[in-house]
Amino acid sequence: MTSQRRGFYRIEYPADVRPIMSVNGSTCHVLELSEGGGRVPTSEAKSTWFKNGVETSIEFQCGQSVATEASLIRIDADQIVLRFSPPIPLPIIIEEQRLLIIQFPKD
Repeated sequence: MTSQRRGFYRIEYPADVRPIMSVNGSTCHVLELSEGGGRVPTSEAKSTWFKNGVETSIEFQCGQSVATEASLIRIDADQIVLRFSPPIPLPIIIEEQRLLIIQFPKD
């Protein structure tokens, strides 16, 4: 019997509907998100915010908000790559995907 593990569901957000991450009184948009992490633009956030892990809140377009700790993984060109602990709940990821499919249907 083989064991299969599901990878994280990733969402790349269009500019108009990106979640907003709050960090120590500052905010930035989330460009890409999965249960375990995300990417934020270096033009809106500073990598030093996340160096030692920081409490953050993410407000989603579905109306829900999640508190988690965001830690720096690496900096890729113009994006900061983060790990979330605890992860974003899967039902929120699925609801976000559903809303994006409704708002941006493929022709």
